[in-house]
Amino acid sequence: MIQQIISDKVADWIKTGEVRNAGEINEGLCADFASAIASQIQCMITGVYDVEDVDLLPCESSDSFKQAVSKDWIGHTALFFDGLFYDSESPLGVSKFEDLQVNQRAMNKRGKL
Repeated sequence: MIQQIISDKVADWIKTGEVRNAGEINEGLCADFASAIASQIQCMITGVYDVEDVDLLPCESSDSFKQAVSKDWIGHTALFFDGLFYDSESPLGVSKFEDLQVNQRAMNKRGKL
């Protein structure tokens, strides 16, 4: 159910010209996107913008992810629903927040720690 809602919302935003692709949503519009999805389905909006946020995630996080957050390489808002994290690029969900594509790109762009 959430997968279809996410896919439909991405398609709507592309159709209206708000973005060109799902990745653009994750480069500045992630909080707006999460709010739009949460208005359609009951889920938790979660964000990581500093190291303290990492400790509040309902999953384990690697030391390299924590270091990337501490260096301000990562700042993202996503959704948590039925044990998985979702965003515009991950409509199927991932078990760890750090495995969202936008976070992986950020870590790979600057080099793994």
